[in-house]
Amino acid sequence: MYCRRAKIPPDRSHPQALKHSCGTHVLERLGDITVAQDHLGHKDNHSTMIYAKIVSKTRDRAAESLRGWQ
Repeated sequence: MYCRRAKIPPDRSHPQALKHSCGTHVLERLGDITVAQDHLGHKDNHSTMIYAKIVSKTRDRAAESLRGWQ
């Protein structure tokens, strides 16, 4: 019901998607993979690196949208 109200598509309406969303936002806000790893409770940095890939893609898209703007 909440996902429907928030217009979250059914394929993203599960706990794992929320977990990934939170991890991505933590890394974006903290900006440090080691601090994010500790905050998220990951023992292995490979788990945290999943979020780093997402954050990097977001930054790449943002940078691309500014290309040629002055």
